Amino acid sequence: MKYILGGGITGLIYAFYNKNYTIITPEIGGQMKSNFSLGPRYLHDTLYSRKLLKDININIEESKIKIGYLSDNGFVVPDDSFRKQYFMKSRNTNSLEHFDSSVMNSYKSEIDILKVDFDEIIEKLKTEVINEKVESIDLQNNLINNTIKFKHVISTVPINKLNIFNYDFQSFDMNYVQYKIFEDLQDFDYVYDIRTNTKFHRITKDNDFLICDCFNEVDIDKNNEYYINHIKLKNAQILSVDFVKDLSDIKFVGRYGT
Repeated sequence: MKYILGGGITGLIYAFYNKNYTIITPEIGGQMKSNFSLGPRYLHDTLYSRKLLKDININIEESKIKIGYLSDNGFVVPDDSFRKQYFMKSRNTNSLEHFDSSVMNSYKSEIDILKVDFDEIIEKLKTEVINEKVESIDLQNNLINNTIKFKHVISTVPINKLNIFNYDFQSFDMNYVQYKIFEDLQDFDYVYDIRTNTKFHRITKDNDFLICDCFNEVDIDKNNEYYINHIKLKNAQILSVDFVKDLSDIKFVGRYGT
C-alpha cells in the first residue's frame, strides 16, 4: 500500500532507504539511462552523497567542475542582468514572472563533486531494491489511474503523467540535443548561454560531444552537420503550495518535487 512512482535515481535511492515501499516504473534508471547525458549530470559533494556512496560500497573520488557564462561579448562574470536574461531565454518568455534567486546556480564558477559512474550507482541500487518490489507501468499511455489503491505515494515522475488529479498542471517541454563538438568551451564543463544568435541556453561537455538544452523542438536543425540526436522531455512543472499542502498522502521528491 506504499508506492514510489518512478524508478530513476531518485526513486531507487528512496526505495533503498525505505524498504517498505514498492517501486512502480516503466523501466529502471529513468533519465540516467538515456542514450546520451541530458544536460549537466553531476553528484554534488555533500555529507548525504558521501553517505550514499559509502552505503552502496562505491569509492569516493573528489573532483571539481567549472561553469562558464557566455554572452554576446564572450565569456563574462555574470551579474543580475545576465541571470534575468538567462531566466527568460531558458523559459522561452519575455516576462520575469516567477523569477527567483535560485536560477543559474547562484553565480557559482566551480562546484565540488564526487566523480562517479551513474550507471554503476543505478546497478548497485537496483541490486538492493529489485525483487518482487517493482511493478511495471506505461507512462506514455498514462496507465496510472484510480485503479491503484494506496496509503502513501512518493512521486518522482512528472505529475502531468498521472491521471489521478483534477488539476491543471503547468509543465515545459525541454529538448536535449547531442552534437559533435562545434565550438570551444575552453576549460568549462558546462556553460550558460544568453547569446542572441543561439537557440539553446546551456551547453554541456559530454566526452567527445556537446549537449545543448533547447526549449523548442522546431529550433533544432537536424540537417546541421554536427547534429547527432535529440530527446524531448517534460522537464519542469509548477505546483502551488496550497495544492501540495492538501495532499497528505502524496509526497513529491527529486527533480520533479516541488
